[in-house]
Amino acid sequence: MTCFLLPDAEALTALKVALKAEKPGTESDADITLAAEAACEYIEGRCGPVTSEASPIAPAWAITAARIITRQLWRTQLGRTLDPNASAGFLAPRAAEELMAPHYLPPLGFA
Repeated sequence: MTCFLLPDAEALTALKVALKAEKPGTESDADITLAAEAACEYIEGRCGPVTSEASPIAPAWAITAARIITRQLWRTQLGRTLDPNASAGFLAPRAAEELMAPHYLPPLGFA
């Protein structure tokens, strides 16, 4: 899966600079990439695909929500591993949830 928040190297560099300036630490660039990918996966899990071949650029609401969630992951996971196989979850900030709410996938029904 390609993270819509990181369409190219320039976007990844800008995100890394912003996060490291906000809270410098010993985390590697890979940790920031994992946080961004986790945010994109969370949004697409709740709202469905946000890009397509016809529309390869993600909408502004999705990019903003992904940045908010990535920043939250970066702040709360600082000093911890961002192992994608770890069982601990995270709470998306309310601001991100409010951006995503109009785009949530409909429920599939009852089991």
